[in-house]
Amino acid sequence: MKDEVRRVDLEHRHLDAEAAALQTLLDNGREKLPVIFVALSTFANALAEHLVGEHEVLNSAITRRPDCAEPSRAEMEDDLRALSLDWSECLSRWTEDQADAAWEPFRDQLSTLLVRIRQRVALESSLLRH
Repeated sequence: MKDEVRRVDLEHRHLDAEAAALQTLLDNGREKLPVIFVALSTFANALAEHLVGEHEVLNSAITRRPDCAEPSRAEMEDDLRALSLDWSECLSRWTEDQADAAWEPFRDQLSTLLVRIRQRVALESSLLRH
């Protein structure tokens, strides 16, 4: 299980770095839109692959923690469901042309989601390390 925890923690570090890089691109403006969409696709694929193998490892880590009560686990699952729905909606809503036509709403929605994803990754990493 330690190898799996290390793997998930390493994936978290990569996801955080990719999210930070994507945010930097967003901060540089719509001129980088083609590059943003390549980075967004890369990040979305990495996140999807990560989620496939994370659930069991994370649940095991939460179960081992005496300070992580059932309501906390339920809240974490609810938060993840909400984040997943918002992420899916964002990915299905925006094409490159739509993002160009409505840059600010696209940038704001994606930036907000990246913050939420990075916060979630940090929370999960802290659970894995304790």
